[in-house]
Amino acid sequence: MTVLLVIAKAPVAGLAKTRLCPPATPHEAAAIAAAALLDTLDAVRGVPSVHPVLAYTGHFRDAEAAAEIQAALAGWRLVPQHGHTFGERLARAHADAAALFPGQPVLQIGMDTPQVRASLLNSALRRLAGVDAVLGMAADGGWWALGLRDPGHAVALRDVPMSTADTGRLTRQALAGRGLRLADLPVLSDVDCWDDALAVAESAPGTRFAAAVALRGGFQLVDGEGRGTDLPVHRWHGPPEPAVRAVVDRCAGPTVDVGCGPGRVAAEVAGRGLVSLGIDTSAVAVRLARRRGVTALRRNVFDPLPAEGRWSHVLLLDGNIGIGGDPVALLRRCAALLAPGGTVLVELAEPGAGRWQGTARVRSGRPLRTGWAFRWARLGVDAIHQVAAEAQLAVRAVFEQDRRWFAELERR
Repeated sequence: MTVLLVIAKAPVAGLAKTRLCPPATPHEAAAIAAAALLDTLDAVRGVPSVHPVLAYTGHFRDAEAAAEIQAALAGWRLVPQHGHTFGERLARAHADAAALFPGQPVLQIGMDTPQVRASLLNSALRRLAGVDAVLGMAADGGWWALGLRDPGHAVALRDVPMSTADTGRLTRQALAGRGLRLADLPVLSDVDCWDDALAVAESAPGTRFAAAVALRGGFQLVDGEGRGTDLPVHRWHGPPEPAVRAVVDRCAGPTVDVGCGPGRVAAEVAGRGLVSLGIDTSAVAVRLARRRGVTALRRNVFDPLPAEGRWSHVLLLDGNIGIGGDPVALLRRCAALLAPGGTVLVELAEPGAGRWQGTARVRSGRPLRTGWAFRWARLGVDAIHQVAAEAQLAVRAVFEQDRRWFAELERR
């Protein structure tokens, strides 16, 4: 039997997942951490014939969801973490697990990957049976899982700097230096900041973690007349949905995604073998898009852009027709980016929404917080012909997909 070792920190408000604050409050961040831990314990519980061990730090009696966590740990062996550095604490946790169950392999995970399922842990155990070690890299350069046939080799972790972009590479190097045969596990995203939490929640629907992230409050775009529209932030951080794929089906050449956000649309374009560029004014969005492998620039659409006049398609999805508060000016600018015969693919509001221009703010969280005002617009499908004509564009097609409306516009 293998030891399944979970490294955990008690989810206490003000001490756990503090990098989620803001936008989360300390209690919300601790509740999210508690949900992540409980989902992880569930995954371990679903793996047959293992010895579950929790190496912990902090006081669970002060934690969010303390009673539920205590109940979930029934039958577990609990050992406190000890050591001056995180690498030393990990090495000693492996040693403690080995002392509890001599001669058994150890597979160690943390509580920052609540999307892990029992099936993935079972697969990791099967891989470990044929090699000396398995390592699951994290998207940020760290790692989320380490399995050792001989847990004594965990002593190598003492000299590895933890929580850096090189931690995974240096861990692999340290294990290889001990002559170990190493196999890779799938790369996962772990939860460090709020953008990570949104992305992981999107990938793990139905989990406690996804519910806890959603409960801390969504995001709304509130216009100057007080009308609020829910912003599907989770969707933006997830994989491209069928409606996006239907839009990208119309792309046949170099494409620029205006207001690319975390890059799901630009990544879909690139995945079709097309030249793809994402632009966004948010540094966080550009960083997340690049993490997906997208070519992205922090740029306003009205700033100079590469290859002006040579793009086959310009995308304005997810409400981005509102950028700048003047759809005519925005569409004229997009037309200037196009090569002859190129098109603008734009997402529109539902029929009857008409044409609105003014200021808007983003409202989020509990308690509600409202950001600064900015120029914005909303354009319904019923208004696109008039606006396109003013922008000297022709409407090639209007189409609907999954109750979302789109138009394809071409240069006259």
